[in-house]
Amino acid sequence: MNIALTAGHNVGVYQESTSISPKTASDVIQPGYVSADCWKRGQDINDLGNVWYHVFQEHYSNGSTQYQYGYVYGGYADNNKTFHDNVIVECPW
Repeated sequence: MNIALTAGHNVGVYQESTSISPKTASDVIQPGYVSADCWKRGQDINDLGNVWYHVFQEHYSNGSTQYQYGYVYGGYADNNKTFHDNVIVECPW
């Protein structure tokens, strides 16, 4: 599932579903996007919910792609739209 950054934020790619976790890849800057396979509950940032997408590819605005696993905050990626549209499954772990 490709998720375009539409929430007006750039996103960090974190090892776990919290912003205090180490980053696994460079931040994805708009108009980049990420490829995700599931969502997980985690830290709520600025009252935007606790949904984090598990990503496996980061697509940068300069056309480059990085293949790192991690989590991006749904509220900053797409305002949790992919989650609310039920087009991505909950992570089994």
